[in-house]
Amino acid sequence: MIYYSGDLDPEGILIAQRLAERYPKLLKYWRFSCEDYERVLSNKTLAKISIAKLNNIHDPCLIPLARCMEKTGHAAYQELLLPDLIKDMRKFGFGGEGGGV
Repeated sequence: MIYYSGDLDPEGILIAQRLAERYPKLLKYWRFSCEDYERVLSNKTLAKISIAKLNNIHDPCLIPLARCMEKTGHAAYQELLLPDLIKDMRKFGFGGEGGGV
């Protein structure tokens, strides 16, 4: 399995969608929910051209996030999700024998 997490902006969602199309049975979205997005929302306003890219999102799992993004008009960044990602990795036993996470 591939667990993919990335920036929560139109370009990041499109990357996630392309990866899911390439690896349909292997890829799982990681922290791509509206709740995650709203929790780490930035003050950066998305350009209209960037927001228009959300019209290219057709994966049913990503459409709710795209709609949230259209509504707020702001980006969110993966760096702010790091505490949650680390917590997830510890919870599910990722990180190797050295406990490097």
